[in-house]
Amino acid sequence: MEKKARNELNKNPVVIVVAVVLVVYALSMIFVLGWGLLSSLKSNLDFNTAQNYIDMPNMKWSEKEFTQLMNYQTVLLKTNLTFEAKYFSGFDLSTKQVHTTEGNYFVYLFNTLAYTLTGSVILAVVPAIGAYMCAKYKFLFSKIQINVYLLFMMIPIIGAYPAELTLLRTLGMYDTLWGNWIQKLHFSGMYFFVYLAFYQGMADAYAEAAEIDGASQFSVLCSIILPLSIKTIGSVWLVQFITLWNDYQVPMLYLPTIPTLAYVTYAFANPVNGMKGLENGIQGNTPVLIAACMLLAMPILGIYIAFNQKMMGNISMGGIKG
Repeated sequence: MEKKARNELNKNPVVIVVAVVLVVYALSMIFVLGWGLLSSLKSNLDFNTAQNYIDMPNMKWSEKEFTQLMNYQTVLLKTNLTFEAKYFSGFDLSTKQVHTTEGNYFVYLFNTLAYTLTGSVILAVVPAIGAYMCAKYKFLFSKIQINVYLLFMMIPIIGAYPAELTLLRTLGMYDTLWGNWIQKLHFSGMYFFVYLAFYQGMADAYAEAAEIDGASQFSVLCSIILPLSIKTIGSVWLVQFITLWNDYQVPMLYLPTIPTLAYVTYAFANPVNGMKGLENGIQGNTPVLIAACMLLAMPILGIYIAFNQKMMGNISMGGIKG
């Protein structure tokens, strides 16, 4: 019966159209990645002067770029930024100088990992704790908290950046990684409600069994609830990691002197704030810029290939057996 229903569903015109659209979309993404990889293996002469945009690299002009990955070496070994960040702290104008020597791509990689890894863990775990408290502890404040978060989602808050930046500068949290991490310590957001629905459907028997054995509420949370939620938390972490890794706006606004890889890649094409240091075979070299973008995309592709089955699978929980 189930097989027959599946066959009938596969013959549904709507399902067929949706499947075709998804296949075409997937192929378009694969084509872009393939084109980017080929373009990153060409010389600037081959790509721009000869206008070889689609074909394979011409070995006459792109031998080193193809065989020695010269464009990737240029990004890794010749990337350096020199600029100054100016901002007002109260009525005082503050200026910070940023100067790095060639080969500091790995410094930018460290900044990116510090920003994305820590930030994504906070954004994945903290809402889970808040949602669990609201789902399992029934008191007035829980209802108020849920309604406030709903209100935040329904009413967009626009124009908060000036006040927020002023507050951070006054508190000395601006342009610091730890200040940026503190900003992320909140329960609100879409994933709060994802966790809330998950915990509301979780059987209380898990926690009750541990409490009978003398476990504290904190022990129940850390040793039972969070491990049972690991697949959901992992899925949220994956999404948050990708979001932060590709984030351009927040590092430029809140971490002006701690450039991440996304910030550096943006600077390749759009130098800002009197930025210098990209002249050595980088500025105006399209294949090098594409190579930088491919380096930025490779970790995300690796994470997806490694974890997509585990993170995106169906969330299921076993029953309690006596």
